[in-house]
Amino acid sequence: MAAGDAISGTVVAEPGGKGELSGYVVEIDKKKTSVVDRVLKLTAPSANSLTILLKDSTGKQLGRSVVPVQPPTPATSNGFVLPTLGQQGRPVVITGPFDGNAANTTCTMGGESAEILAESPRQLVVSSPTNVTGQTQITVTENNQTTKAPFRNLGVNLSAPKTNLMKGENTTLTIQVSGLEGIRQDVPLDLSCSGVVKMDGGNVQNIQISPSDVQPNGNAIFNRSLTGVQAGAFNVNATVQVIPISNLSGSILHVESSPNGGGGVWQVKVKMPDGRIVTIYIRSANKPNIKFCDWIKLGDVTSENGTLYVDGVEKVDPPKPPEPPKTDPPKTDPPKSDPPKSPSTDKPVADAKPPCNDGDTSTIGVERKMFEVLDPKGEVIVRLYTDKEGSADAAKNMAEFWRRIATAGGLLDYLPEGSGAGAGAAEWLFEYLETGADILDALAKSRLKNKAVGEVNVEIYIDTKKITAACITYDICINKSWVRKKKSEQSEERGALRASKKLTKGGSGWEQVSDPSTHTFDPVKAEKWAAGFLKDKVNILKGGGEGLGSFIKNCQ
Repeated sequence: MAAGDAISGTVVAEPGGKGELSGYVVEIDKKKTSVVDRVLKLTAPSANSLTILLKDSTGKQLGRSVVPVQPPTPATSNGFVLPTLGQQGRPVVITGPFDGNAANTTCTMGGESAEILAESPRQLVVSSPTNVTGQTQITVTENNQTTKAPFRNLGVNLSAPKTNLMKGENTTLTIQVSGLEGIRQDVPLDLSCSGVVKMDGGNVQNIQISPSDVQPNGNAIFNRSLTGVQAGAFNVNATVQVIPISNLSGSILHVESSPNGGGGVWQVKVKMPDGRIVTIYIRSANKPNIKFCDWIKLGDVTSENGTLYVDGVEKVDPPKPPEPPKTDPPKTDPPKSDPPKSPSTDKPVADAKPPCNDGDTSTIGVERKMFEVLDPKGEVIVRLYTDKEGSADAAKNMAEFWRRIATAGGLLDYLPEGSGAGAGAAEWLFEYLETGADILDALAKSRLKNKAVGEVNVEIYIDTKKITAACITYDICINKSWVRKKKSEQSEERGALRASKKLTKGGSGWEQVSDPSTHTFDPVKAEKWAAGFLKDKVNILKGGGEGLGSFIKNCQ
């Protein structure tokens, strides 16, 4: 909000069970708006802040909030920037050249009207409809100017058999996210739990919903165990991370992982200006020359299903912290000379903590990250089939290779110390594919050979482990003194990476699986195409394993 802005919006009232809100008013700059009337209009003052009061029918003040007001800011001349992802019932921010008058603005999602919460000369905030789910379209009309864009609206439902627990009692929280059908990249979900309970994996978590988590009906379901710390109720919130992209282009961010991926798209974790760790996808023909702890400047940023795509990055120097204001030293009288004191026998205090008993500990902070890695003892299945060959299993040799490893005791017995099981397993599989070893046996190739083939499909299934790693900073009392240390802890759950790809004769990419002169299907080339597709997916898991290894190493 800037001085002079025309602001309009809606007062949203939510009674807490008893009583009525009909007599309540919202008072802004001594102007009152009835909660029942709902419509609110004002001009931002030239002062540095704006005070908002909530009063009941007797005039008693029930609440107070102070909103900062920025210096006058010109309205944006850029076009409208529509989001691509939202959550039912949650605010959605749209930036663009608005006029601050909500009366001439409309917004629909999936044909359903989205309630306008607020409008300024630079942005519009609406509430996402609760009866629209999945991939649809968002439409915004401002002063008869209409803009449309694809939009995905997600539903989040939380349930638990018990909402009040005794000390030591357990219940299971179920998180169901709907509307995910067709996602191609991860969707981040923030999960927080408050009250007198402890949630498995921590009371604040970030869940990365991957395409492999999505069921055929478009839902993804996650479970968390809750344990009562003492008798009482608890509250859980789950929020889809909807990241505004209008101001991210050109931002300087901290790199939280090395890039992994391929095929012109590279996955990197970065720390956002608000402190959140999110994944971005960098479009680049070559692997970006960046690593953990670097600083990068983002190119143009776009969004698809809430996933951030960046057209190139530039490695830059770390931003310099602001210098403290210079002040003249205070004038003081010359110090008086005191007689010399005898040397003190007191020992210097190492820190401000009170004396301790050996073995006492105190937690300072916890950093958590989630990594998906290849399961060294799991399965890797590749199926390659055409529209003329119902379903040819292309994993015979691959499965035999994996069985030999498992029979020998699994990859864990052969991995170098500290390599990270997921990274090492993926590296072995990578080497197997790099040698050009077959994933199709001769029989499968002969069965696939058919000049009439017009479509070819590859499907991949890889067993994974989703590991939540925690780096705990703590103080421990040793010889009556506090010593700061770090330790790492891990929890894991089973996962799976599922991916598929299709090529059609006459369409883009058909040359990868066909004879260049006749354009007829070539099973040998198809095998190389499938192997390349598999390598891309394994590379992502390899990056997850390397990231886990780095996280643990940095926590030592």
